[in-house]
Amino acid sequence: MGYRDVSYISYKFIHRFVQKDQLYEMYENPLGVSYIQIIRTKAEKKEEGTMAMRPLYETQQDRDNEQSMARIIEDQFDCSLTKMPIKLSLDYMATRNGSAVAFIEARQRKTPMQQYPTYMISLYKVMMASTLTQATGLPCFLAVQWSDMAGICKLPSDGMSIRTGGTTRRGDAQDIEPMAYFDVANFKVIGGAANG
Repeated sequence: MGYRDVSYISYKFIHRFVQKDQLYEMYENPLGVSYIQIIRTKAEKKEEGTMAMRPLYETQQDRDNEQSMARIIEDQFDCSLTKMPIKLSLDYMATRNGSAVAFIEARQRKTPMQQYPTYMISLYKVMMASTLTQATGLPCFLAVQWSDMAGICKLPSDGMSIRTGGTTRRGDAQDIEPMAYFDVANFKVIGGAANG
């Protein structure tokens, strides 16, 4: 079968499989990184003729928070951040003198930085960060604005652990997934309390 473009890397179709009446397709890129695409059940596909798509939960407030974090990073690291398309998974590409130097995932939390000993992020985000680094040789970073300060760490972070986690507040079963937990001590403080 053919290739398809995901995150500017060619992924080759490997195989299809069915599990619990759900059809899946598996793809793999030349670096050995694979991903699984969920296809609708036969009944859903016949009725609608389309692939299952997850809803997007990002709000305007989320986008405003990202931009606030982006300004902190630009000021601290003398770079410009460009918003990346959803298919690349991470939020920004950092450039300096017109050349890309890093990729950034920006987050916001309403709690103080030291309230919890770890920071949780989807394992999928970590996998996509690793793919970007393997494809480009550029580092990826996770930047978080807590209620009292902002911090940044490598993505993936040293000494991360993997556990099941996520949120149940949206009623979406796909929100429970493998999560990567980073020690908060791995974050370098780059700013103070969030504005507003």
